[in-house]
Amino acid sequence: MKRLWPQLPFYCLCLAIGFYAVSFSIFSILDQLNFNPGCHDVGQYDQIIWLISRGFGAITSLGNSHLFSFHVSGYCFLLAPLFWLWDSVNMLYIAQAFFLGLTAVPVFFQARAKLNNAWLAFLIGLFLLYYPALQNMNLENFHPEALIIFPFAFALHFMFQKNWPWFYGSVALAMIGKEEMSIVVLVMGIYMLLFMKEYRRGLVIILLGLLYYLLCMRVIMPLANGLSPFSPAKPFVYSHWFGDYANNIFNFNYYWTSFTSPDALRYYQQLLAPVLYLPLLSPPALFLGLPSLAINVLSRCGYFMSVNFHYNYVLIVVIFFALIESLAAISRWLGAFKYKTWALISIIILLSMQTLRQNQLLSHASLARIPAGIKHLSDPGMAARRAGLALIPATAKASVSYSLFPQVSHRRELYLFPTPFQASYWGEINPLPTVKDHVDYIGLALGNHCGLDERRIVRFLQSSSWFKEIYREKDVVILKRQAVKTDSQAGALYTLYDGIGQQVQNSGRLSMIYFPGARTYFRNLLGESLPVSGPFVLEISGQIFLPQSGDYRFELSGSGTNNFKIDNQYLSEKRYFAAGIHSFAIKQINSAQNWYGLQLLVHPPQGDAYIVSDRHLWHGLNAAAASRILRSYQSRQTARQVFEARQPNLLKNGGFENIKDDQPEDWRIEKWQEKANICVNKTENIDRKSGFKAAVNIHLGKADSRWVQEVLVKPRTYYHLSGWIKTSGVGPSGQGACINVDDSVFRTEVLSGSQAWRYVEVIGRTDSNQTCLKVQCRLGYFGMPNTGTAYFDDIKLKEILPPDYE
Repeated sequence: MKRLWPQLPFYCLCLAIGFYAVSFSIFSILDQLNFNPGCHDVGQYDQIIWLISRGFGAITSLGNSHLFSFHVSGYCFLLAPLFWLWDSVNMLYIAQAFFLGLTAVPVFFQARAKLNNAWLAFLIGLFLLYYPALQNMNLENFHPEALIIFPFAFALHFMFQKNWPWFYGSVALAMIGKEEMSIVVLVMGIYMLLFMKEYRRGLVIILLGLLYYLLCMRVIMPLANGLSPFSPAKPFVYSHWFGDYANNIFNFNYYWTSFTSPDALRYYQQLLAPVLYLPLLSPPALFLGLPSLAINVLSRCGYFMSVNFHYNYVLIVVIFFALIESLAAISRWLGAFKYKTWALISIIILLSMQTLRQNQLLSHASLARIPAGIKHLSDPGMAARRAGLALIPATAKASVSYSLFPQVSHRRELYLFPTPFQASYWGEINPLPTVKDHVDYIGLALGNHCGLDERRIVRFLQSSSWFKEIYREKDVVILKRQAVKTDSQAGALYTLYDGIGQQVQNSGRLSMIYFPGARTYFRNLLGESLPVSGPFVLEISGQIFLPQSGDYRFELSGSGTNNFKIDNQYLSEKRYFAAGIHSFAIKQINSAQNWYGLQLLVHPPQGDAYIVSDRHLWHGLNAAAASRILRSYQSRQTARQVFEARQPNLLKNGGFENIKDDQPEDWRIEKWQEKANICVNKTENIDRKSGFKAAVNIHLGKADSRWVQEVLVKPRTYYHLSGWIKTSGVGPSGQGACINVDDSVFRTEVLSGSQAWRYVEVIGRTDSNQTCLKVQCRLGYFGMPNTGTAYFDDIKLKEILPPDYE
């Protein structure tokens, strides 16, 4: 027992580290299984490390970029063998949790050596494991640079103990973690000169940091970005976060306002409050953290100036070593004070209480996360995502939504949707990959695609003959590429002329007309490219199918000058067209040499603008063929209309005509508002679409309110939700007025500003186990409250037959 007692504090710390590592491994794995991690970081690093483990290059398909183009992270190569043991991203989370936990070991050694008390060193190690910035760094997701904290802590320990052989090794291991560590190492050398009088070794460390900085920033990263080394025109930083700083290097006011801003002051508080601000008593030790603090603050970015993210791996170590130096200084100041022991115990008690309190306030960790995370695994939305992704083979090439990327990143070709249909996180040094050869499956979490452009692209691909929907549940849709057999009249014809429109350069057929803007290629959503390299004249002609009669508007945009004719007439505003086949012609004159794009949108009589489907584009159809297409469509449309007409409106009192106590029967109000008496929900008969009443949401301040009604429905069945909305003074920020189904992708067009009565609609399918829909007439949304007034009338929900492309 006597032999065990001196080592007992260290053994106790090892148990605490094991508990930390296991707990935070579970936290991270549960977050991964529940689709919580952000894609751009963990998905990118996971794919790169996996590619290295399989002997491929360190180039992620997420952005067509080499690892060293954004960070010189040697740890990715050191972590790659982990995938030989377990081919799962969870291996990275486990490694991160263990290395962050093991950082308490060098802190313990330093505290024991400096304070000459192993149990006090044990407590300081516990304080580190409870430190909010450390725990949040572990929980954010996976970042290889977070692992720098472990060798850097040992580097400081060996520096203070003057154990130079181990010091040099630890410095080298820390420095290869990320390029910015070269600046930290340079400052360590300055510290050795100023405060340790280690002139020769200090100069060596300064030179080592400077050389590695030049190697990373002026050689490795330029080459990885396709640039020439040491070019004076090249940036000295490669992060877009520092664009403002690069323009204000010699602007003193920029530094002053950055370091004294409210965000910066709050950041200092988050870092120092958990340790009772004691590190401030040791300015020389805090000097070691100056470069990292400056990097975070001068970015002027909330992500950097927060203990919620991974940018604090250097500062955490510096703060705890400064804490140890401060406690040692306090002990010296107390000297032979009679109550010295009780004074130190009081400080440690206060420090313990502050650590626990700040952990509750700032840390995102809680043991309750484990049962909550396990319970969340059975959530229908999470189960739908896992089931959908299971349909994508491990060797398939895929394009997936943001939140799905980390779940399927162990493959050579994986793109962040809408890449490669439209560039996203994709550089233009190399051509964008073609759809035909690089996408077998599309995995969509529809909630990730709320922007108009991406919603139109999703809608186009769902209706395209190139892809078949093989799975749809909750907000998840999986599309599989199909072999396309087109008849001789399918698609539009194009002719490409030289810059003056005289000599034909190329001609052929296009399956669709929507070319996203790009600098180095001219390619439509289906991957069909036009061979352009400078000024040109492009003519496209064919026939387009308009599925309903009514007033249409055609929106043609892109580079250069664009003209659109339909039925031999130029259109500048809406015009009536009968349902059927109509001829069209497009002419684009592009005098530029570095920008290409051409987008045709159709604004129908009702509903959102859409991209013309490849199923609705022809050339050379004679009258008989056009008539057959129209009759076929009309027969299906008539069947759908007859079927829907026979269906009852599942919403009771959809016109808000039946009133009781000034409230419409069968509807109830749910709302959130910033203050009392600013959100009024009622019915009125002054402004209505039909009948005698309409429902009104009046927001005199920011609020989110909705008329709600639950409706029983059938699983795996299509429904048509429609109604009329009018708005007055609805703000541009926050979400406007719409009709939607809670916790689903059923949502009509969202209206803002002041608009007359407009018909809105959406078609959707219920899930396999869905038997109830919560319909909402809504102004505002969760986290997006709004102001203004919205009117709702004639709300309907009816069962319908599947759409055409089903």
